[in-house]
Amino acid sequence: MTTPDNLLVLAAELAKLGGELTAVGGKLAEAASQLEQEVANLAEERAKRWGFEVQVAVGVRGGPGAGGNNNTSVVEVKK
Repeated sequence: MTTPDNLLVLAAELAKLGGELTAVGGKLAEAASQLEQEVANLAEERAKRWGFEVQVAVGVRGGPGAGGNNNTSVVEVKK
């Protein structure tokens, strides 16, 4: 195999690995979103036990290609 052939094989392998990493990143983002929602639910439940008024907003931080969007979780607690 020549050097250009080797480079083409490596490029194809890198493209495949890039696709696999993107899929894994999507699964991790989904898991993070579910965990974030659960944390917000727990915070709301515990605050209500102590007699606080709670507003909970949950969002997912932007991943690659999201243009730097950060929709982070906000838990606002008022007495």
